[in-house]
Amino acid sequence: MSEVPVKKKHQSGSEKRKKRQEQQNKLNEQLKKTQNLFKLGFSRESKEHQPHDSPSTSSASHTMVVDPVEVPCKPFEQIGQDQETATLVGAEESEAETEVIHQNVVHLGVEYQNDIGLWQNITNEMQDFWCTRHPNECQHFECDFSASSRQYDDSKRFFSQSMFFRKHISGGKIKREWLMYSPSTGKVYCFPRILFGEAQNRSHFQTGFSDWKNALHRIQSYENNATHRVCVQALISRRRIHGRIDTSLEVTFNKER
Repeated sequence: MSEVPVKKKHQSGSEKRKKRQEQQNKLNEQLKKTQNLFKLGFSRESKEHQPHDSPSTSSASHTMVVDPVEVPCKPFEQIGQDQETATLVGAEESEAETEVIHQNVVHLGVEYQNDIGLWQNITNEMQDFWCTRHPNECQHFECDFSASSRQYDDSKRFFSQSMFFRKHISGGKIKREWLMYSPSTGKVYCFPRILFGEAQNRSHFQTGFSDWKNALHRIQSYENNATHRVCVQALISRRRIHGRIDTSLEVTFNKER
């Protein structure tokens, strides 16, 4: 006797709204705790480094001891993928999830979130903060990339995980440690260029790149650009000041030469 197949139960609209509300409440609680940690950490760090006989004259010497705020990012599931585009599953609630992200911008400063697309004012303190972290904290490598959807004449295209890699002359793959995906904007950015690039000469990888139809050529052309290399070297040098020796970053940088 054959078994009766079990039908997959789909969530109702109210169940989806309830789930999103629970996610939002959880995020609010996380942000509240992080804000308290930020205040405590900054106060402790300031007291430890503050001379007793005179006020501090250099804010750049202070390193904050808090972790970046993590923006929620749903893991991706892909049923078809090439080097330019990905077909995505489970993206029907992407707009609602993106709205939750925008509603929960932390008040301690968006520059301390791990969503690079929300960063605004780049200060010395912010540079120091992120130079003590590893860039992969902002990469969102496991996202579903649904927010990256862009409509072209022929079809929709998305950012795909394969774009995080480049082919080496030896035939192997090298991860682009500098390339960051933003869940809120659906664009990609250059981590070193955001932190150390000139405001007068802004690249699309500073303001946000999302031309997926021409992505392979544009990304490859950008990473061979002299300005990009200068910014990567500035990041490596600044991290050395903070005692961070990045083997992966330096290996990637040397192989890009």
